[in-house]
Amino acid sequence: MQHGITGVNVRKSIALLLLLVILTAASIIVFLAQVNSDTAPNGDNLPNGANESHGIEITDFKWTSGWQNPGGLEMIKLFNITIHSLETKDTEGLGVQVKLFANDNELQTETQFFGPGIIGQSAVHGSFDGLLGAGEVRELRGIVITSLDELPNDFDAVVIEAKVMLGDVVLDELTAP
Repeated sequence: MQHGITGVNVRKSIALLLLLVILTAASIIVFLAQVNSDTAPNGDNLPNGANESHGIEITDFKWTSGWQNPGGLEMIKLFNITIHSLETKDTEGLGVQVKLFANDNELQTETQFFGPGIIGQSAVHGSFDGLLGAGEVRELRGIVITSLDELPNDFDAVVIEAKVMLGDVVLDELTAP
């Protein structure tokens, strides 16, 4: 009885080796495609974390106080803004921008966020942490501060513009009286 490599055994070994190489190559291609889709910029040149559908929305905005004068020449007004992620992944790096306008002129303002909805912030002063989980709805409480000199005589003429931003890209915006 002779032991050794026969032509049939060699062909089986080559076939198994070839099958193993093909399966390994396919696994590497699938892995690289997944990594690339998570990190490559999309067609709109959005930063990572946002898809082309712009799935972050402002779903509500409301003033929660009238204009108040805490002293000096400052005027303040409290608001709530609700943002909702329609994304399937968490989105990082978001910014919420609030501006005031009167008679088509932008007023000089400062905006601060506080309270629930601001992760890691328990003091009155804070900022939105920029993270919105997949499917998350978050209500942010904020205060807009401006100078009495900036406001028109008719306070009701002031219009707010709120934007949710990812880098320089506006994902959603809302204008309200």
